[in-house]
Amino acid sequence: MNVNRPCRPAFTLVELLVVIVIIGILVGLLLPAINMARKAALTARIGVEIKNMEAGFEAYKLKYGDYPPDFSDPALLRRHIDQAWPNIDRAELTRFEAILGANPHLRVNPAQALAFWLGGFSTNPKRPFTGSGGPFRVNNSGAIIGPNPDRSPGLFTFDKGRLKLETAFRPNLFHTYQPPKKNSPYTYFDARTYGGLNPAAPTPVNGFYTITSKGSAKPYLTNRVSSSSPYGFEWANADKFQIVSAGLDDHYGSELFKADHRSYPVYPDGVNYMSPGDGDDDNITNFSEGGRLQDRKP
Repeated sequence: MNVNRPCRPAFTLVELLVVIVIIGILVGLLLPAINMARKAALTARIGVEIKNMEAGFEAYKLKYGDYPPDFSDPALLRRHIDQAWPNIDRAELTRFEAILGANPHLRVNPAQALAFWLGGFSTNPKRPFTGSGGPFRVNNSGAIIGPNPDRSPGLFTFDKGRLKLETAFRPNLFHTYQPPKKNSPYTYFDARTYGGLNPAAPTPVNGFYTITSKGSAKPYLTNRVSSSSPYGFEWANADKFQIVSAGLDDHYGSELFKADHRSYPVYPDGVNYMSPGDGDDDNITNFSEGGRLQDRKP
């Protein structure tokens, strides 16, 4: 028996086009919000990672008696090693100093310093750098020849896929650590050498980290006036350290090698920032409460 079923009308071409247009409009309205949410989530992720690094450096101080240096002052570096590993073998110290040369800051920059000190060291009190689990491997004659692939876990859990060897010199011994989905690494500045070895000099010995076309990471001053500072203002985290990320734009900001290095960027006012849009405004630090510097501007 044949049953006559009612026919459902099909969409006309015009109706389909109207639906497609409406969907396109909705997608266009949602994309900016989705993009903003994605950026906010990544900013928060970088901020949390910086907080975890900060906790790692605090744990380092508890374990070794002080915050680590950033390799800019050879005498400070030597004193720190003697304090952290008082029983270090003199041959071990000689091996380490041999790969650094007379000017360690030319071999190890502020980005490499961060990854080095937060990584693990050997439990051998005489050979913290080349003993089992230390940061370096050696050849038969005892010379350091490369990073140790079996380095012990340190005071911060690194995503090994974001640890990168820089090619400043051979052999490549020191890693940098990149934020998620970004290329410009985190940098570490030690409060004792924020302004370089000679703050009154027109050219700093350190106090910056430069990537070609990606700006120059520098320590930040605050807007708190200080009569004892050659810069006129106190440093941010004046007694500890600064961790700086280039943010989502991957650009540190600050002009490359300004003629007068006393024109450091001032937080939170934004003086000497490379702004707007790129550079300092987008940077995330351990003193900006996990957010971008631009979010803290008055």
